[in-house]
Amino acid sequence: MARKEEILVSELSDDAPERETVVNRIITRSKETVTKLTTVMATLKTKQATIKEEIATFKATITTLTTKLTAVTAKIVTAQETLKLKHAERKSKKEILTSYGDKTGDKTPSTEGAIITQVAIDKITLEVKDLHTVVKTLTQTKNEYFSTKVTTQKSIDLLTKSAQIIDTQVTNIKEFITEVETTIEGVETKIKEEIATKKVIETQKEAFKAAQKKTDSEEELNTTRVVVEKEKAETTAESKECKKNFDGATADVKKLED
Repeated sequence: MARKEEILVSELSDDAPERETVVNRIITRSKETVTKLTTVMATLKTKQATIKEEIATFKATITTLTTKLTAVTAKIVTAQETLKLKHAERKSKKEILTSYGDKTGDKTPSTEGAIITQVAIDKITLEVKDLHTVVKTLTQTKNEYFSTKVTTQKSIDLLTKSAQIIDTQVTNIKEFITEVETTIEGVETKIKEEIATKKVIETQKEAFKAAQKKTDSEEELNTTRVVVEKEKAETTAESKECKKNFDGATADVKKLED
């Protein structure tokens, strides 16, 4: 519709009465478009602010997860080192227990010593089992933290990309609004200039008509004056002729009387 009206405007002459109406209608619709785009831009900015808040929250989450990962990794390392020590201790105990059956040594181990050593081995075995469970649990926790951290970082990346897209959209809308407003301002200025020009032309036309009317009146007055002067001259001549005739007649009468 706007394109159709643009063609229509270009086809209208500058002094066409409907040209101003069509232009004003296009300006009104353009201003309505600017208002709608301003609302859209405000909505985008609000969405962008929300995205930035979400990014800040996710970054805080990543910081917390990093701290937790560091702590759980340290616990896993400690547990694994403890496991190594327990394995070494159990191996040593088992070697001692095996040596109790060797009769070639300087000392013959007692049954009580063997029992105590076996109890120690069993205790270490339970501790090793518990440590394996702890390492497994800590590893699972570490994996969960790491997975959550990766997912959170992906969310941040997506939100950052969305924020960048919104930045581009807002910039484009601003540029378009500026362009439209500049065009509207230019057209409105041109219309005002056209109206002012038309007023000047109308004033000049009225002044010309008044001057022409005055000229016509003066010419008519001059014509009337010439006619009157001519009639006056003719009347004067006739009067002189009549007087001359009268004087002649009077002289003739006097001559007859004499």
